[in-house]
Parts: sequence; C-alpha cells; structure tokens
Amino acid sequence: MYSVEEWKRRIVKFFVFRSYFGNSFKVTNEAEIFRQFASNFERNTQTAYEELFSQGINEEIIVNSKTFYTLNFSKK
Repeated sequence: MYSVEEWKRRIVKFFVFRSYFGNSFKVTNEAEIFRQFASNFERNTQTAYEELFSQGINEEIIVNSKTFYTLNFSKK
C-alpha cells in the first residue's frame, strides 16, 4: 500500500507525462485517471486525488459544456 503522498506524486506524474508525450494534459473524466492505476487502486489513491483538488493542484475546468481535469500549472 502506497502512502497518500506517494499517490499524489503518481497522479501528478500521470498528468505531466501525458503532456510531455504530446497528448493533451486534459483528461475528460475521472475514470480515465483511475484506470491508469487500476491494478494498484486503493483507499489512499482516492484520498490523494481529493487532496490534490482541495489544494488546487488539480482542477476541473469546463469548456463548451465539457468538463476536463488538469493540473493547475500556476501552483507549484
């Protein structure tokens, strides 16, 4: 079982690597994020995800009535 802090790093890396390899850093639904961690998904995964949002590191944006999840690059 990974700690909440380790899960936070993994989730942030997920967004960074998607952006780095030329894909959009925007994810269209939360299930897509969690699918990346399906074999390791645990309670700490959800907790880390919720903490990232509450800290403003991840954010939900709405564009043309579509919801996207992304990193808030203005937060460091």
